Amino acid sequence: AAAAFAAPAVQAAGASEKLNIGVIGSGGRGTKIVTEAMKLGHRCVALCDVAEFRLDKLAAAVEQAGQDRPEFYADYR
Repeated sequence: AAAAFAAPAVQAAGASEKLNIGVIGSGGRGTKIVTEAMKLGHRCVALCDVAEFRLDKLAAAVEQAGQDRPEFYADYR
């Protein structure tokens, strides 16, 4: 029975697959999440924040990393 829980769940989807991520909140924590995800090769495709200046700043960092500019959203829904 223990063997069923031995393999990590992340391997089920394929650990080498790259993700398209969206982040709600592009302040300090959101910026760190996006930067670390891009270091792993994932793509930032959407950002959500009520402060437009934060969106612009993080989008510039995403573009500087060689990715397309992410879509902006002001409402998390």
